[in-house]
Amino acid sequence: MGRLCSLPFALLVLLVAMHPAAAQAPSGEETRRAHAMLAQIRDDLKKYYYDSTFGGTDINRRVREADAAIDQAATLNEQLAAIAQFVLDFHDSHTFFLPPDRAAEVDYGWAWTSVGANCFVDTVVKGSDDRRDRPQPPIQPSRQLRLQRLEPPTRHAHPVAAP
Repeated sequence: MGRLCSLPFALLVLLVAMHPAAAQAPSGEETRRAHAMLAQIRDDLKKYYYDSTFGGTDINRRVREADAAIDQAATLNEQLAAIAQFVLDFHDSHTFFLPPDRAAEVDYGWAWTSVGANCFVDTVVKGSDDRRDRPQPPIQPSRQLRLQRLEPPTRHAHPVAAP
């Protein structure tokens, strides 16, 4: 009887373990901070941006759209992405959003560099999982077409930070 009861329990544990964890919804404080960041960026752009017409863009409308996107965001990452998109839409390589640092820092055991419109894996750390899994020839840059689901940008290199 003990084995019959433990089988459903084991299956339940397995299913729970296999289910990906859902991202946590942003707190009210995080949402207030995202709106404050956007407001500070708006104020700085109005004060310091070289083109007072913003390339013919209605900055107030774009701020309202970004505010709405922040309110509708399901995660903190989506809120930060809304702010980043607001800034990226200026299509100005000198104007960009650097989000606040996170508490966790991840080392993937490799690094990449961007050359023109191409991204290349140029370093694999000795002792990393990639090096242990198979013998490695001397490192030769390999073209990285996608980083997880993100395709490297072709117009500006700054929107994607190297790990």
